[in-house]
Amino acid sequence: PASPEFNAVASCPFYDSSKFPGHYEVGQPSPYGEQLLGYIEAAKQSNDAGSLAVAFKKWGDSYTGRIDHALKEFMSNVEGGKTNTGADDSQAQCLYKAIVALAVPTLDIETLISTHQDNEIAMVCGTFFYEFLKGIVLDGKSPSESYEVIKGSASTIFKDSLDFMEQNLDIPTKKMLNKWADLDPTRGFGGISCQNPQALLRTLHIVLRSKSYEDGIRQNLMVGGDNCSTAIAVGAALGAAYGVPPSWENQAKF
Repeated sequence: PASPEFNAVASCPFYDSSKFPGHYEVGQPSPYGEQLLGYIEAAKQSNDAGSLAVAFKKWGDSYTGRIDHALKEFMSNVEGGKTNTGADDSQAQCLYKAIVALAVPTLDIETLISTHQDNEIAMVCGTFFYEFLKGIVLDGKSPSESYEVIKGSASTIFKDSLDFMEQNLDIPTKKMLNKWADLDPTRGFGGISCQNPQALLRTLHIVLRSKSYEDGIRQNLMVGGDNCSTAIAVGAALGAAYGVPPSWENQAKF
């Protein structure tokens, strides 16, 4: 379609509005967008990891949309009385914690990530994206300027992958991700999945190549795979850098 960002037919069979009444109609958030909004509200009510876990669990109990693996495991951990409530999950939900940290600065990014996702890859990728986004939102840097400032601080866990991403900014994002996945047969989830570090690589590659908010959102959509949770991170960075078109804002439903 000419405007794939407002496609009346959901491309993902998991996000069928007929199965989840009140969710996933045109202009409504994906399950990850709904989680982001729920996490912001939970963070506003919290002053530490324990109170955040309780507040987010309460939100999860009332949530009628699709519950993913990380949320299921988190809720099970809270119900089981575990001290470390976060799921052992490296998916792209860690990236939206950067938005929460900037919206609710009373909680640090490490607490926001580990309470929901107690996973080393999620932590290093989520904190790196937080620094990247903070440079754009608070310091007024362009995406490329923010990236240049922080790239040297990348964890050794994904530093080689980050260098590969940067070296391939001249090719389309999907091609870059497929090349990255082909370098190591153990990367079983593939380049366009929701796992990290590929979700972070995808987000950065799109943001650094984009000329506008619309351009980046459409690039992300056309990559395929996990274009829901990565869209949150892409949209946050590009929205801060370029602004969101009013015509798109008017079609959003929260």
